[in-house]
Amino acid sequence: MNYYNKVLLDSIDREKAGLDYFCSDQDRIILNKMFVDINTKLNTDFHYIAEIDTFNIVGAGPIMAQYIFQFNSESIRAFLTPQIVSDKVLGVDSLVVDLYRKFKFSNEYISPADKPAPAHIYTRYDAAISKLKPKKLKMDLLDIVNTPRDVFYLPFTVQMIASWKLTEFKDLLFYCIREGGISVEDVGLSKDNGTYYPSFEVIKRQLKFIVVRSLKYYPYSDVLDLLCAIPDNDPDLNNCVKKTIAYISKRL
Repeated sequence: MNYYNKVLLDSIDREKAGLDYFCSDQDRIILNKMFVDINTKLNTDFHYIAEIDTFNIVGAGPIMAQYIFQFNSESIRAFLTPQIVSDKVLGVDSLVVDLYRKFKFSNEYISPADKPAPAHIYTRYDAAISKLKPKKLKMDLLDIVNTPRDVFYLPFTVQMIASWKLTEFKDLLFYCIREGGISVEDVGLSKDNGTYYPSFEVIKRQLKFIVVRSLKYYPYSDVLDLLCAIPDNDPDLNNCVKKTIAYISKRL
């Protein structure tokens, strides 16, 4: 391990102690079995999720794909996904969409109050889907990216879908930035149940940036009207709106 930097060694130590990359005893058994398969077939020596998260283990993707749905932990599935995508495993497009759908209906989709959002999960799915660009699965994507929470979780995926100029998706974008704003319920939060991270205000502001950037693919007058009606009391957002308006105006 002399080529392992201090950060990785610390991550491995924290994983051993159950502090980072936590998984149940049952998932650890499956994980160990998966590593045996990887190490035997690829002549490697990996044993920890921290290593999966650091290295590109060429050829490990097909093996990971055989195990990925056996885990109960959404976190472990998310950490395996980049390798499966990198190795271009057969059927990877559908697999990643199914993984996000499973995550969406899990208890880990929205963290409890006073706990941070599961960014380590949704950022990996966003990177995977936007990298794969699975236009053949556009209806499946419309099915899973159908709430303001999904738009917040998958900004690059959202811009990719918007680039396909699907009318149904424009409706979702409009809803996310509608007059009067979205509610806490729209992003799956409770009004009277502690503090959430990120806060509702942070989510709402970030949604505006995501939507404004995505609407550039819809060069229609109603989109321009919506953009022009956005309050300009936020300099950064105002600059983003101006760029999208300029982009659309050239295409009307």
